[in-house]
Amino acid sequence: MIYDFPNPQAPIRQGDIFRQIPHIEFDPARLLVVADLLKRQAEVLDWLQIAVRTERTPALVTLRPVYAIVITQDCDAARLIKPSLKNIVAANRNRSGLTPGKSRFDSRTAVR
Repeated sequence: MIYDFPNPQAPIRQGDIFRQIPHIEFDPARLLVVADLLKRQAEVLDWLQIAVRTERTPALVTLRPVYAIVITQDCDAARLIKPSLKNIVAANRNRSGLTPGKSRFDSRTAVR
């Protein structure tokens, strides 16, 4: 099967492939967070230390662009603002786009 890129004006459907979706990577055991913005100080905390806080905590994470495929069913994708996507970790490329090949999939949620 060959995946064709959809018309940008068409509604989002299950199986649609998006390019350059942000993939967020972080280690919950070691998060670099801003301790004092004015003094430009940071500290390394784990998620359990951050989860007990009542305020938002700015943290440094790694971002990289990836290909992703919509896994939300069509009936749900039509009314959702944030469809669920799966990151296509390794894919075979050809002239028309992507083919499934021997791909691994990694669960992620992203916003179009």
